[in-house]
Amino acid sequence: IYYLCTLRYNMQESKFRCYVEIPLYITTLAIAIGVSSETFIEQKLLNPSPTAPYCIPNSYPVGCSLDDNPECRGGVDQGSFWALYLCTMGAALFILLLTMSLIIHSFCRNERRLLKLVKDGQIQDEDEKLVDLKHAQEQTGI
Repeated sequence: IYYLCTLRYNMQESKFRCYVEIPLYITTLAIAIGVSSETFIEQKLLNPSPTAPYCIPNSYPVGCSLDDNPECRGGVDQGSFWALYLCTMGAALFILLLTMSLIIHSFCRNERRLLKLVKDGQIQDEDEKLVDLKHAQEQTGI
C-alpha cells in the first residue's frame, strides 16, 4: 500500500504516515484483538499446543472432545477459525495483487504518455524523464 500511495499517487511520506499508516495499524490491532477475544476465548479455543511454542486454536488435552471428556476445553468444531484464516489470507492476496496491478498500470500509462510526447515532438530525446524511462527499460530488459 505504501508503494501504491507513493509511486502512483505521489503521496509524501509524512502524509502517508498520518493518514494511511496509523489508521491501518489501529484497524489491524482492533480486528486482531476483537476476533481473538470474541472467537477464541469465548469458545475456549486458545490452548497450549504440543507442537507450537505458543497457544493456538486447539483442544486441551490434545485430541479430546466434549463427548469423551466433559473437562475438555476447545473440543468444539474449529471450522470457523479456518474459515477466518482463509478469508484473511484471501484478503491479503487480493490487496497485494490489486496494489501491484495499479502500480504496473501507472508505469505503463506514464511510458505510453512519454513515448507519445516524443513522437509528437513535444519533448526531446534528452529530456530527463525520457532518459529515466530508457534507463529503467534497459535495466529490466523490457
